Amino acid sequence: MKNKTILWLIPADEPLRQAIAEQFPQACIRFADKQNLTETEVDGVQAVIGNLPLQWLPKMTELEWLHLESAGSENYVSADVLNPQVILTNSTGAYGPAIAEHMLAGVLALYKKLMLYRENQKQRVWRSEGKVRSLSGSSVLVVGLGDIGREFSWRMKALGCTVTGVKRTPGICPAYVDRLVLMDQIEQELPQADIVALCLPSTPQTRHFFDERRLSLTRRDSVLINVGRGVTVDTAACCALLDRGHFLGMVLDVVDPEPLPINNKLWGYDRVILTPHVSGNYNQQSTYETVVRMARENVALYLAGEPVKYRVDRVSGYRVSNGEDGK
Repeated sequence: MKNKTILWLIPADEPLRQAIAEQFPQACIRFADKQNLTETEVDGVQAVIGNLPLQWLPKMTELEWLHLESAGSENYVSADVLNPQVILTNSTGAYGPAIAEHMLAGVLALYKKLMLYRENQKQRVWRSEGKVRSLSGSSVLVVGLGDIGREFSWRMKALGCTVTGVKRTPGICPAYVDRLVLMDQIEQELPQADIVALCLPSTPQTRHFFDERRLSLTRRDSVLINVGRGVTVDTAACCALLDRGHFLGMVLDVVDPEPLPINNKLWGYDRVILTPHVSGNYNQQSTYETVVRMARENVALYLAGEPVKYRVDRVSGYRVSNGEDGK
């Protein structure tokens, strides 16, 4: 059998490259920078590890498998982009812990008025900003119980919150979730939540799902978090509601569009914590290590002729169900 040629695009230093090459001597592993790919590097490749720039896909006539280093796969699921016979896998599962900690940090900053105290510190003002809120007893609505939603849910439950999870399809209720509801029930749940955490991918069904009407169903003193995809929330609607005094605050790591234009109103609200899609990525070393481990695990399966893990449903864009996917 012809040796497989695998293009590895996840950043890797020399010791890691050597370890990977030694682990898979039966394959030709090409390490490359995805921003500076050449035709020589993509020629004859059967598998790609990392988020291959889309313009190279038409040239890769021998491609059998694409493993994304990201959890999101919306740019690759279309048959117009990736041939149907190509297996698509992703790194869902690697990013949840880091993103959940980011979410928790944002909620606590708003609940404890840390942003106000930071401004006071800059001005050297020694002043109490009054009453704060407790996480214990708060009602949390987690929309999307995939990796990120699950990681956030158990942390909030451990801190004394009541957690309601929202899924697309029925399933078993995890021990750290008090109630499970389906997406068609969400409008009845939004007015009940102190914290609404959005962990949705970008699909045709989720685009601007949270428009002004749905956002206005939330409590006026609630906290809205979005760490899924920016396109699931209407940015103009957020601004309109903030202008009317709605929301205690927002924690937004994703917005629409990205990057956010410098003149967008969303920049100007003191009670909005806005970060540039950095809660995941490789900013936390453990995330990077998990992504690499998952990729190496899958390469071993692929070279052994066994089914690879972490497959993406090309129709829904979600991870293929394994009983814990949060659909």
